[in-house]
Amino acid sequence: MRSTGLDQRELSALTLIGEHEGCSVEWLHGRVDLSQSGTVRLVDRHLVRRERSTGRGVPLRAARLR
Repeated sequence: MRSTGLDQRELSALTLIGEHEGCSVEWLHGRVDLSQSGTVRLVDRHLVRRERSTGRGVPLRAARLR
């Protein structure tokens, strides 16, 4: 197994986003036990795209690697 340089919480967040594409930061932060601002920082650091908002939340999607 190769090292990703991510901790358990970061790996969990990326896995959740991959499995629940279109989830919001609000939805995610309740599941990875981080504050909302901590979750935003985590999202901003990793391979996550924010989609155009269709309402209150901003849908998250795992970025595709080329």
